Amino acid sequence: MLLLAQKNQIEPYLRDASQFSGSADRVFLPENEIEIVELVKEAHHKKIPLTVSGGRTGLAGAAVPEGGWVLSTEKLTRVLEIKKEKKEADSWARLEPAVLLKDLDRALRPHGLFYPPDPTGPRAFLGGTVQTNASGPNSFKYGTTRRYIRRLRIVLADGEILDLRRGQSIADREVILNIPAPRGGNLKVPVPHYSFPRIKHAGGYFAQPAIDAVDLFIGSEGTLGVVTEIELALLPRPREVLAFVVFFSKEEDAWRLSQRARDSKTVQPRMLEYFDGGSLQFLRPDFPSIPKAANACLFIEQEVDGDSPLLGGLSPREGTGYVDVWEARTADRQEEFRNFRSALPLAVKDFLAQHGQVKIGTDTAVPHDRFQELMLFHRKKIEEGGFQSVTFGHIGESHVHLNILPQSEAEAQRARNLYPELVRKALALGGTFSAEHGVGKLKRPYLIELLGKEAVGEMAAIKRILDPHLILGQGNIFEIQ
Repeated sequence: MLLLAQKNQIEPYLRDASQFSGSADRVFLPENEIEIVELVKEAHHKKIPLTVSGGRTGLAGAAVPEGGWVLSTEKLTRVLEIKKEKKEADSWARLEPAVLLKDLDRALRPHGLFYPPDPTGPRAFLGGTVQTNASGPNSFKYGTTRRYIRRLRIVLADGEILDLRRGQSIADREVILNIPAPRGGNLKVPVPHYSFPRIKHAGGYFAQPAIDAVDLFIGSEGTLGVVTEIELALLPRPREVLAFVVFFSKEEDAWRLSQRARDSKTVQPRMLEYFDGGSLQFLRPDFPSIPKAANACLFIEQEVDGDSPLLGGLSPREGTGYVDVWEARTADRQEEFRNFRSALPLAVKDFLAQHGQVKIGTDTAVPHDRFQELMLFHRKKIEEGGFQSVTFGHIGESHVHLNILPQSEAEAQRARNLYPELVRKALALGGTFSAEHGVGKLKRPYLIELLGKEAVGEMAAIKRILDPHLILGQGNIFEIQ
């Protein structure tokens, strides 16, 4: 097992994409499950905090250590098995946690299969997406990571291995979750009494009646065990995908068309993404064909068999601020569209680097009937503060990211002061502070505001059962003594 102990070796593991930073004494790079078990047992015996690190693409600081040791999974990169069943919807893949999303997709293509959630970020590790119940543009149609996890192999905090298949361990009538323990007997974990928001949400230990033990570990952000093997459900790759970029002169018209597409009984886009006027301003230098009159657009993908009219007849109506539509049917044109979608984060990153700043961004989602109210609130606050910003994301799920782009430290501080107000407005509308990025270390107070201290206390009690020395992922999701 490779050990990194020099300061310059450890430094890359002390920060993630959130730019939150921490500290660690050592970094370990195990190459297999046996080495992970040995390391976890030693940390358990010595009561040394152990933070699991993957691709460090997270935006909530979950992979950032606050002392102790780091266990990096980066050496566990094998796709172990791909099984295409006669009934293609029953197909599956078995893999290690450091497989990249882009590498998984490449491995599945020859089999005519794909992994539906497709969380944004091709360099994300599959293990990290499990630990955050990640989602992406395709989750509008296909749902989040949770829906596609068939089995997990997990090293618990004491070094014991738990092999869990979905449906194997379900909460009984006495509202106790009995997880078979490899060392004998059962680990009896109480089923949480709190409820998650009935919208897209990713934060805290999952709860529902008759909870499956697999679901307890999905989204647990490295606090309950180290995932060493994942079995994923797969689907047949669509025969044809049509892509559209629909431009509008008014942002409100884009919001209305997204609602029509979402509520339609005949049209089922797999992707329904939004870019506001600020986003288009950043994109225009690289895409001069963006209409000058456009102040918003929707990026839409639709799976079809054979020829299909634009959105099955859901094209924008006259007099609605509709400006233009780009359509892509060929592979080359669709690649151009993908470049269009991915260019915004790069342009924003360059802008912030020029000013020596980082973005202040939300991850809120609200019920559909409150979405417009949230967007108008965002607009008001951005105008009052005089901020430059971009808003983009998964409008089909009423989940978009407002990113404030400060140009000075004074402006950054004003944006940080505004951030709690933006989050609390979403909560007041029945929404969430974390629709896809998790809680990590940066959003713990908002989990309490959303679910209450009693609910977070139930989560802490679950952790004490599975991690009695409290070594795993210290500081993630909640603080515990």
